[in-house]
Amino acid sequence: MQKLFSNRNLLVFTAIVSLIIIGFLRDFIFVNINNQLKLNSGHDVEIFKVSDCMSFVRFISDDRLIRIKWILTLLFMVIYMAISCYAVWIIFRDYVRITIVAFIVLFLLSFIAMAVGYCCNAFKEDAYKFSRYLMGMAQSPVVLMVLVPAFILNERKTVQ
Repeated sequence: MQKLFSNRNLLVFTAIVSLIIIGFLRDFIFVNINNQLKLNSGHDVEIFKVSDCMSFVRFISDDRLIRIKWILTLLFMVIYMAISCYAVWIIFRDYVRITIVAFIVLFLLSFIAMAVGYCCNAFKEDAYKFSRYLMGMAQSPVVLMVLVPAFILNERKTVQ
């Protein structure tokens, strides 16, 4: 029972809860910004509502809201990367560089997909969707959920 409540387990639990809270916060912010963008383009006011605490987005132009979304995307990716690195460091005391590389690779693949879509109109929509998918992974616990089991397997392999 005492092992369950060790400092290390508490820190891992804190990192996981932080990822969940950040995820809900990110979703709340992006849903409200997207709803405002839809309202600005003439969609139904009854369907797309903006929370009162996000009402300030009503006074921001569409171009600026889109730029804010790009900045927030990068910010949330960095936050997820930091929390993931912290969790990996707590669990393994190693593999932090690999975790950072995984996030950078996702970002670069997303950037390349956007660049290809920008250059080739035929792939524009698909490239954008793929890019969003990759950045969605970088802004979620998915990277950590893939890396931790991989690191555990690597630890077991090196012990044998």
